[in-house]
Amino acid sequence: MSEWDAPVVAAQETAGVRDVDGGPEPSGSRRRRLPVWALLPLFAVFLLVPQFVSLFIFGIDAFEGQFDDVESALATELVPDAGGAVIASAVILLLGWTGLVWRERLRTRGWVWIVPLSVIGLSLALTDVGRLSEVGPDLALALLVGTLFTGISEELMFRGIALQSLRDRVREGWAAFWTTVLFASLHLVNVLVIGSDAVVQALAALPIGFLLYLARRVSGGIAVPIVMHWLYDVSVFSQTVGPGETNSTDNGFSLLVLCVALVMLVAVLHRRVAPAKPATPHLVTQTA
Repeated sequence: MSEWDAPVVAAQETAGVRDVDGGPEPSGSRRRRLPVWALLPLFAVFLLVPQFVSLFIFGIDAFEGQFDDVESALATELVPDAGGAVIASAVILLLGWTGLVWRERLRTRGWVWIVPLSVIGLSLALTDVGRLSEVGPDLALALLVGTLFTGISEELMFRGIALQSLRDRVREGWAAFWTTVLFASLHLVNVLVIGSDAVVQALAALPIGFLLYLARRVSGGIAVPIVMHWLYDVSVFSQTVGPGETNSTDNGFSLLVLCVALVMLVAVLHRRVAPAKPATPHLVTQTA
């Protein structure tokens, strides 16, 4: 049975899961669990409460464009995602999951580093620096900070809370699958801002969602997925930020092609994702 099929809880308990302070759990103690059914109301709070707060602050007119101006960037991105980051962080603290969320014990082989490094590298290469300079420092800064909070909030919620909750109930492969599906489904709420394009955005989120999961596994924590998510979004939105005609939408397509190719590579080499198990030494019996 591969590690994709193995329950993570059993593996962690066998290895001796440590608490948030890094020490071993006391004998007989049980860490808090979050039932899978509780994810749905948690997602509703995570999505809706910050959106309503932003709507109350800025009004409905600010939601007509995502990055047309500073106000729309604050209303549609920065304030909602900063609120989401606060909610996710509060849940992590209440559950005592700081160590579980920020550190990853189920590692992969080193070659999987090709996933985050490729996505980060292409994102940086494609970022439309010229357009960012044209729209002015205020809007460019709003884009950079807003997308950073997007990366923080969504990674804490999906590759953090949701993944750990699912790992307590299902095998690792299913935990990765459902985390990815839930992450992609989140983007359907963007129908309020970008209309039917949100469906395309949700479908495009499937491969990057799985790669963000792998980035967590290979890097040993959630920091690299946050950076990868952030730079991916900066690259995509750098072409559409500001009023008027956009330069192009090629960045999103190029990154999607890369992500699909990486998913296919991992699918072919899936048996080589987990670290090789050390060989069990043979017992040698000495005779007198």
